[in-house]
Amino acid sequence: MNESGTNAYAGYLQDAYGQRPPTYYLQFVRTPLRSGDAVLDWGCGLGGLLHALSTSGTPLRLFGADIIDQTLDSLRERHPDWDLRRIDPHPPVLPWADATFDRIFLLDVIEHAQAPMDLLAEAHRLLKPGGILTLSTPDRLAFYKRPGGILASIGFNIRRLLGREWIDPTHLTEYTVGGLRRILAKSPFTDADFHPSSWHRTLWARPPRKHYSFLLELRKALAP
Repeated sequence: MNESGTNAYAGYLQDAYGQRPPTYYLQFVRTPLRSGDAVLDWGCGLGGLLHALSTSGTPLRLFGADIIDQTLDSLRERHPDWDLRRIDPHPPVLPWADATFDRIFLLDVIEHAQAPMDLLAEAHRLLKPGGILTLSTPDRLAFYKRPGGILASIGFNIRRLLGREWIDPTHLTEYTVGGLRRILAKSPFTDADFHPSSWHRTLWARPPRKHYSFLLELRKALAP
């Protein structure tokens, strides 16, 4: 993504996430964090998750990584105690040592990845044994409403099913249950706790009023 592209995406992040309360981000913390945990938000964007964690009452060591200098510079001014790094997405290699983190959050990131297997392998490298990767990504089979009425929405969702259009033009793919599990089966992670929506039992019968995503917790195995 070039400079004009990253600036435009920073504006998109502000519009989409700028007003979301801490409770929105804390819903991703399914397994409670412990005092002193080292937590990385990979793709930290505007810092909403890090801010929510910093005000949660649990003392944590907070880290963030993103590709957009503009948002990182703003976060550094307001939170000099956070360790924030600018990264290149391709290849997905982060500047921390093996087994640095107790928890890594990859929220709506994998759908942007050119090499999702490399992304998962790098997250696995960075986690301590027993550490948890929390991953979310849009459900490709969910029905997303679009301006223009039901016909416009149906057309858009059919194009999504065929892989011709995504909910965000910067996405490289969007996943079904099967597609995501095939990637995970080849990754260093061996256990996935899926929380899919009820969508798969009521395919397009009652289009939901909100967007649905998968939410997974992937645990790095303890050392033998």
